[in-house]
Amino acid sequence: MSTEVKTEALAFSLALLEGIYRRCPDELRCVEMLANMYTVAGNYEKGLELDLLLVARDPENPTAHYNCACSLSLTGRIDEAFAKLHKALELGFDDMKLLHGDADLQRLHDDPRWAELPSEEPHEDEDRDLDEDEDEENSDEEDDSDDESVGSWDPEDDQEEYF
Repeated sequence: MSTEVKTEALAFSLALLEGIYRRCPDELRCVEMLANMYTVAGNYEKGLELDLLLVARDPENPTAHYNCACSLSLTGRIDEAFAKLHKALELGFDDMKLLHGDADLQRLHDDPRWAELPSEEPHEDEDRDLDEDEDEENSDEEDDSDDESVGSWDPEDDQEEYF
């Protein structure tokens, strides 16, 4: 996809989400998506404004706090970013691979507090839990192999419903 097409797609997505947000400002999923789109577009201040709104409206949501930490980092508000990261972890955010690989948090890496965050490697007992989860997923996959509903979607099948 060319840069021009990507830019147009981003502008379209922003305009669409802004329109939805104007009509449905209480729809948190829309607010989250719009905040993300602003960040992708490089408008970190607008993304941060909406991330702060999300945290205020859904204070027990660990992902909202994590995303807010990312926006705070991108805007150079390092102390606040660490505070939001700690809150996200306290609330149950546990994707350490994402946390340690997220470019939005790059500004935090040189700070000594970064080393205090949980590592990307799971603890030994978590490792055992992951192995058990994989075994369950693999057995689920075997069960799905006979399911005739699994396959590709054909838009022609849904035309009657929408047109």
